[in-house]
Amino acid sequence: MKRHVYLLISVSCLSLGSVLSAQAGILPSETDLSSHTHNTHLVSQTKLLSLSNFANAERLLINSPDGSAATLSLQRGVGSSARLASVCFITDAGNCGGAGGGTDSSSSSGAGPIDPDTDNMCKLEGYVNTVCNSTQDKGTLCPYDNGWHTGCKCKPEYNKACNGTDEQGKGTACNGKYKECCKKCTGYNYTASNIPAGHVKNGSCESCTGTKYKIRCDTNSSNTGTYIDCGSASGSGTSCKDDTGTYYTKCTCPTMYEWSVSAKKCVCSTGYKYTCSGTGYSGGDGNSCDNKYQKCKCASGYTWNASTGTCVCGSTYKYTCSGSNITGGSGTACGGKYTACKCATGFTWNSSSGMCVCNGTDWCTLNQDCSSLGYKKQTCPERTIKCPFDTSYVYCISCQSEYKYTCSGTGYAGGTGSACGGKYTQCKCASGYKWDATSGTCKTDRAVCEVGTLYYSDNTCSSSKVSGKTLLGVVIYSNGASGGGWVMTVKPIQTGIKWGYGTTTGITDKTVSASCTNTQKLVALGSSYAAATAANNYNPTGTPSGKSWCLPSYDLLNNLNNSVNFAKVNAGITTAGGTKLGYGGQPSYSYENVWSSSEYSTNFAWYFGANTSGSFNMSYDYKTNYYSNIVVRPVMEF
Repeated sequence: MKRHVYLLISVSCLSLGSVLSAQAGILPSETDLSSHTHNTHLVSQTKLLSLSNFANAERLLINSPDGSAATLSLQRGVGSSARLASVCFITDAGNCGGAGGGTDSSSSSGAGPIDPDTDNMCKLEGYVNTVCNSTQDKGTLCPYDNGWHTGCKCKPEYNKACNGTDEQGKGTACNGKYKECCKKCTGYNYTASNIPAGHVKNGSCESCTGTKYKIRCDTNSSNTGTYIDCGSASGSGTSCKDDTGTYYTKCTCPTMYEWSVSAKKCVCSTGYKYTCSGTGYSGGDGNSCDNKYQKCKCASGYTWNASTGTCVCGSTYKYTCSGSNITGGSGTACGGKYTACKCATGFTWNSSSGMCVCNGTDWCTLNQDCSSLGYKKQTCPERTIKCPFDTSYVYCISCQSEYKYTCSGTGYAGGTGSACGGKYTQCKCASGYKWDATSGTCKTDRAVCEVGTLYYSDNTCSSSKVSGKTLLGVVIYSNGASGGGWVMTVKPIQTGIKWGYGTTTGITDKTVSASCTNTQKLVALGSSYAAATAANNYNPTGTPSGKSWCLPSYDLLNNLNNSVNFAKVNAGITTAGGTKLGYGGQPSYSYENVWSSSEYSTNFAWYFGANTSGSFNMSYDYKTNYYSNIVVRPVMEF
């Protein structure tokens, strides 16, 4: 910037002809301000004169604002620098002595220049006091007042035009340029929150306002989508159209097909269900759908049975053609049976009786009239003898009294020896049962115990505690008269124990019999499945050989989830001197939660919860929880 040297003249009043003394001061400026006059009283007597025009002058004659004349003495100091002069005008005598704002040369307190008007000096030198916005910085600052500057200019970081394809500026611009550019995301018209129902995301774009998406119809091929690609077929129901085509909630199916809502596709009509292959079939009858027919064609000797949907032998194919006086079948067999049989020499086929009978030769004079021989068409309660000439005629034979056991039902494996009238003299018993001749029944070799009774190592139960026997626990589940059931410890073997990891094991079987199989599966997963491991490791004195203790299943614990069994079991535990169900381990835990071996979900497992006041429920908890009221009470099958 160009600079000039100015002389600030403070003018004081003196009488005409007085000699004015001046002190010189140097001020920076861009213009010759000798023609400008300030409007205040003090400044009205002050002028700035360019010393460049008076470099060699020692006395100047100047004019005051009212036109009067004054003289100015310039004294040069060291280096020829000018000093500020005190000037007094002829017509301004009343202000002499420094009263007009100048410097009185006779006064000891007036030794110094008057401060200039900095605002006006900045303005006169071309500076502005404009307020810049957040995108701008001030230009060059006025040396007299930093509030004035040469003008606002864009901050350096606002240097991006953002005029590329699919590009725009982010935020406020400065002279058409931005601090940051972002995408317009043309065609990406949806946010994650306003994607319409039945549509899914189809590409994303990071825009100035966040992630935007394109969408398409939801045609998920796994049958979970909303819309179906009907292909060349027409559709019905609600439709959806996108740039890949038009889709429907239902397709119009061709002949022989019908729409399946669950499969979301056209499937063969329910009538098309027969493959028409195998013995007795010669193919399908009519049109096929996915290689199935509504009806089949049957091979020779077979007829179509609409009720069973099978080709069956005709009603005339009823003879196996085996036995006395028969040498084989006549014609083609159907299902191993014939319409007639071939007879041995001397015998002729009798179609009315379906038998080979004597044809009248000398050696065959036997009476073949079943009725005259004592046979009847009847149903016998026990054993029968069939007439050899017509098996529809029978003779009834009574069984001896010792044939009295049907040998069927729970615990039976059939009869011993031959039967008479469907009854036996003795029965075979299934595994775990033995024959009792006194009662004539297969009895279980397992103890028959009621819920709430105490179970001992000798496979016996009692309602009271028996001294001298090894008590194993209390019965919580009974199979009834067939014997056997499940026994549980009368107190927890471990408290404050977690079930396992918060991961899916797939061990969700709830059945009573799954208690031990569930436990073994959990133990196989590792020692971190602490509840199952603790139950599996439990092996008290008296445990029968071949028996093991397990973590109870959901259904086994659920057997306690009623007031009757709950009360019986707690009564038995009290008799045994154990810890009743519901004692939480410390006052802060009124509930006791007994872990089951059945998984509820990824993070939860089932437990039986109870408190001593008598309330109980089946619920689930985090597998990783191990509060002091979470316990293991192992069970054993007996």
